[in-house]
Amino acid sequence: MTAKQQIATGFLAVLIVGSVAFMPANADTNAAAKPAAHRPAAVAVNATKASAPAPRQAASDLTYN
Repeated sequence: MTAKQQIATGFLAVLIVGSVAFMPANADTNAAAKPAAHRPAAVAVNATKASAPAPRQAASDLTYN
């Protein structure tokens, strides 16, 4: 790597490590900051009921001769 690339890489590494180091450990832990709970399981159940079952395929030989 050239000197310019090494300087840029070092700067970006310091920037990333610094941003992680100053990140709060308990971000968004209060109840007011959390959005309402969604129920994705109900959507998944409805989606599986609406879709048709996949057709069964015969087993095939996957070896190469």
